[in-house]
Amino acid sequence: TGTGAYGASVTSSTHERKSKTNIITNKQRLYLKHNTFTTDIPIIVVLKAMNIETDQEIVQLVGSEPIFVAGLALSLQEAASLKIFTTLQALEYLGSRIRTYPGKKKRKTKVDEARDI
Repeated sequence: TGTGAYGASVTSSTHERKSKTNIITNKQRLYLKHNTFTTDIPIIVVLKAMNIETDQEIVQLVGSEPIFVAGLALSLQEAASLKIFTTLQALEYLGSRIRTYPGKKKRKTKVDEARDI
């Protein structure tokens, strides 16, 4: 696009729902954009919700080359500033940002809903 921004997109469909997931950059941070959430979610929060809790694990999975570490630095700092360090904290964060629909009965906790996404 000429802006130097990177991104990725996945569209999926099941018998229950259709969804589109994007990984976007904003202010040199990585975010997950998903139609289930009311706002863009910091990618580190998503990884922590997937039980990848330590910064070291995240860096090892993404790549320990300087270009990747530098690219993750602000995203890692953002998760820390949100005080999200554990899987449960990340799931609570995600659960509080799930889009709600009028008339839809709530059968699960917010944490369980976040796990299902």
